[in-house]
Amino acid sequence: MAIDSVTVIQGIDVKLINISDLVKTKKASGRYTDLDDLENLKSNEE
Repeated sequence: MAIDSVTVIQGIDVKLINISDLVKTKKASGRYTDLDDLENLKSNEE
């Protein structure tokens, strides 16, 4: 997973990944909550 960008929110550096890395990470975890997140992401794309 590569860091896509860093942004500052209320003085705190927050590291962000791109959407394709997010999907890969969630698939790899295999946790039900992450797999559910993937379904929600798919439905939001349509």
